[in-house]
Amino acid sequence: MPPLLADVIAGVVADQHSRMRIVGEVLSLADLPRKAARLRADIVILRSAEPKAPEPARAVLHDCPHARVLAITSDGKLGFMWELMPRCIPLGEVSPGVIVSAILAPPPGQPAA
Repeated sequence: MPPLLADVIAGVVADQHSRMRIVGEVLSLADLPRKAARLRADIVILRSAEPKAPEPARAVLHDCPHARVLAITSDGKLGFMWELMPRCIPLGEVSPGVIVSAILAPPPGQPAA
C-alpha cells in the first residue's frame, strides 16, 4: 500500500474510534495470512485493484475465518470488504423435493442457473 494511503488509513483509525488500533504491518503480501493469524486480526486492510478477492485476502479468510478483509484501491477512491458469512436457511418440513431444491439452489449473490 502506498505510504501516503497507509498514513491516511492509520489516521482515520486513530481519530475515529478509541477501540480500533493498528497492531501490525507486513512488507510482503506473502506474510499477510501468517501474521494475521498470529495477531488474531479482526480486520486486515490491503490494497487491491479490483473487487475480486486477491489471493492474500482469500488466504487470510481461510486461515482466520473470523476476520474480515478490507481492500482499498491505490488511489483511495474505492473499497471492498470480504468476509465469510455462515448462514442458516430454514427448509421447513423435509421431503425429497425440498432436499433437491436446497442442493440445487445457487449460493447468495449468484444467479439461478
